[in-house]
Amino acid sequence: MSEAVRLAEALIDVFPRDNAVAAVRDDQLRARLEQLEPLAWPDFDGAMVGSIPAARTEWKGVDGLVAAWVDWLQPFDSHRTEIEEMRNAGNDCVVIFLRQIARPKGATADVENMGAAVLWTRGGKLSRIEFHIDRAVAIRAAGLAE
Repeated sequence: MSEAVRLAEALIDVFPRDNAVAAVRDDQLRARLEQLEPLAWPDFDGAMVGSIPAARTEWKGVDGLVAAWVDWLQPFDSHRTEIEEMRNAGNDCVVIFLRQIARPKGATADVENMGAAVLWTRGGKLSRIEFHIDRAVAIRAAGLAE
């Protein structure tokens, strides 16, 4: 198993998948995500990549990751993630294909998105994470052919 796959599995284990909004509300998100600190470089960074360039948010470290997710989850009453597939994109990169199911505040129905997360490693530690709304953009970011 590559280091990237091992670290992707660790991210999946610590990230709240059942209801990330509840994890924020109950002040558990930071405690969960700080478990990544020993697995990541101190300068690890990432991005929330939307469908347009203006929707991109860059962050650094666990504090930045927490703040990005708190911001992302703000419009929702609930948010869950289902992992569909993990694809090794080389020794230092992995793509996690996921489905996000969320209920916007005040809505009676869920919305779904087929997104992806891309993780890069360096020297056996996490160096970057990008969360993508568009799978095709994630695949390109990971250097995989469509």
